[in-house]
Amino acid sequence: MKRMRPYLLLFALFASLPLVVDASIQQIRAQVAVTITLVVTNPLGMRAPAAPPDTTGFGIAMREVVNKRENPADHAEAQNISFLGGNVVAQSVKQGAVQVRASISPNPTGTLLYGGCPAQPIGCSGVTIPVNTGTVTTVTCPYTVTVDTSVTNWSLDHGLFTDFEDVMTGKVAFSGTLLHNNSHLATPLPVYTPFIVYSNGSNWTLLQANGGMKTYCVDLQITVPSSVLSGTYASNATYSLYY
Repeated sequence: MKRMRPYLLLFALFASLPLVVDASIQQIRAQVAVTITLVVTNPLGMRAPAAPPDTTGFGIAMREVVNKRENPADHAEAQNISFLGGNVVAQSVKQGAVQVRASISPNPTGTLLYGGCPAQPIGCSGVTIPVNTGTVTTVTCPYTVTVDTSVTNWSLDHGLFTDFEDVMTGKVAFSGTLLHNNSHLATPLPVYTPFIVYSNGSNWTLLQANGGMKTYCVDLQITVPSSVLSGTYASNATYSLYY
């Protein structure tokens, strides 16, 4: 029998590779989203409410100067007038302690992967967190994510689907990468990690590869920029299970 040529040996080797690769490919099995809503208080700025006949929400910020030696009825002048599109300057408001409220609804398909809250371990679809601009807000385990399976080799990916959007206008207000997470099974990790934002072209990030039933506690930390006005902003933390 003639000796097999080298290129035929290479062909036989490469022909067998897809079988090995296919056996190691994981497929998505479940996906769950947890809505993170931030109720932002800015001590310096707020959105002006609309009032008839002006329904646009526009206001005027001004500083009026009156000469005491003149009769105000005869002469008055206003300086430094600026028209602000829906924004006015407000007085400083009292800042209170951070309090977390959960918005909960059942998840009918949450058998393999589901979110949880302190008030309801299964079926938590979102959390609401009050924050003040310009300060670091840290919340310990406002929600959990559970993988419930007997599979011994799975992967759990995560990330924010969008940047934080104004719930009234739907417009992006600030980057989702400002929200950091510390997702752990028992002991918190040494550092917080920024969420990636999927809609900005990033790929979901691997949270951990593991096996069996596991529940992750998700600690959150964020500093909302001082330029963000008081209001309500939201994004969705998305978790995907593969095996």
